[in-house]
Amino acid sequence: MNQRERRRIYSLQNRDPINILKSRIDVSMDNLQKRKTLNSELPQLIQNKMQMANYTASMQLQQKTKYEQLSLKILKEPYRALNIKQRMITNHFTLQQKIQDTIAYDCIKHILSNTDNTIIKGQVILPVQNEQQYTIPVSRQGSRVVKYDHYGLVFGGHSHRENIEIHAISLLNGQWKRKQEFCQSQIEQLKLRQILNPNLRLGCYFSLNIDENKTIYAFGGEKNTNSRRTTNMVTKISLEDDRLEWQQYQTQIGCRRNHSGIYSHNHLIIIGGLDDSELNTKFYNDFQMINLINMNCTQFYPKFYQKQVIQNDHPFQLGIAYHSATLVGNPYLRMNYDFSSNTKKEEQVDQLFTKEGIYIFGGKDSEDNLYNELYQLIIDTYPSVLQIVETLGQRPSGRRSHSMNYDEKISALLLFGGTNEMECFGDLHLLFLKNYTWQKVQLQGYLEYPFRYEHCSVYNEDKLFIFGGLSQNGFLMYNPIQIQIKFKTIRKHN
Repeated sequence: MNQRERRRIYSLQNRDPINILKSRIDVSMDNLQKRKTLNSELPQLIQNKMQMANYTASMQLQQKTKYEQLSLKILKEPYRALNIKQRMITNHFTLQQKIQDTIAYDCIKHILSNTDNTIIKGQVILPVQNEQQYTIPVSRQGSRVVKYDHYGLVFGGHSHRENIEIHAISLLNGQWKRKQEFCQSQIEQLKLRQILNPNLRLGCYFSLNIDENKTIYAFGGEKNTNSRRTTNMVTKISLEDDRLEWQQYQTQIGCRRNHSGIYSHNHLIIIGGLDDSELNTKFYNDFQMINLINMNCTQFYPKFYQKQVIQNDHPFQLGIAYHSATLVGNPYLRMNYDFSSNTKKEEQVDQLFTKEGIYIFGGKDSEDNLYNELYQLIIDTYPSVLQIVETLGQRPSGRRSHSMNYDEKISALLLFGGTNEMECFGDLHLLFLKNYTWQKVQLQGYLEYPFRYEHCSVYNEDKLFIFGGLSQNGFLMYNPIQIQIKFKTIRKHN
């Protein structure tokens, strides 16, 4: 684009609308009689006047269209050239954002149209931390993280000492935030409540979720005490100034840890877990629903399908724990049916081909058998459905204590790390839900400490942040590992 076109866009932007002088046409009957005009000429005069008005509107529309076309040309230019500062048109920020999202989506869609010709690379970096300005958390395992605006809030965990910290990290640059930068007064008040009442502490191996009102819900887990007992409490946390809250509520379901908990429209869906408070360890294979309004609990029994054929046996007969579960879909528009009602008429299951639902992968049972199937729990139909998903590509090996996230932009699950009791994994796999194809990411860069399990992770834009955990040598540093996903198309030679 040359300099002349750039000047034209800004001149058009500030130019006043075109005002074309309209002819003063007197269509009164007296004037027509003076001119001895026939009655048949009256419609023609009115038509001429309307044509003049239409011409004026057309010229203004052409000017607006021309301005928008030049705006599009200027806004698209930064995305075609690399390392060029992006130009902004201040009064067209919405247009700017729309073009950016559209071009990025079209680019990814084009690349992923054929996964066989796509190489996925992950650039691993260790974000620089300033220990004098930032609070670096103690190394730990079993902590949990939740996305809170552009921050990641990290709760709990188990290490060589008891942890009651709440830490915030920027999901833009991977740096821990200063104490004065993010909800410091609220966090300090909540810490004081935990010191005064140790029962409020979350411990480790709990599930953590956030709703549309930025209210955080934690369930279950193991208390960091000498007895190391599991719990069945729901902890409700709010960091907002107008409703600062840290309350616990008792539930009726079994105490457990290393389960999965998913938020869905004022409900928590709890799957599996284990309880080793007593002499014998108990593995759960149940599906529980907790109503977060009244804290009532209901167990539901999904129908199990394999290759679209209903099965009579339970997929998790020996229980399941240390697995990962991720919701695909809108968490605020789910749970259309009340599973606690026994009078509901069963619908014909036509949801077997939907992409939405809760995806479950990995974990182990009471006999230390590892799961390596991908399950999909469909919860917006009655009865609910659990099915094994038939996938393509190289499926990740069976593992436990890994992490799984969802990238809505490319509609893919991201699975990282874990262990099979023999070795730790530091691999990253993507499952594209469009064709249910697994593809392994080629990691490069900082590869000193990627192998881990019992960690936590959060995904933002195209960056995966991984915190803490264990390796074969013990605790890992809690500075986050950042993996940035990049796609590259390769050409096959005939």
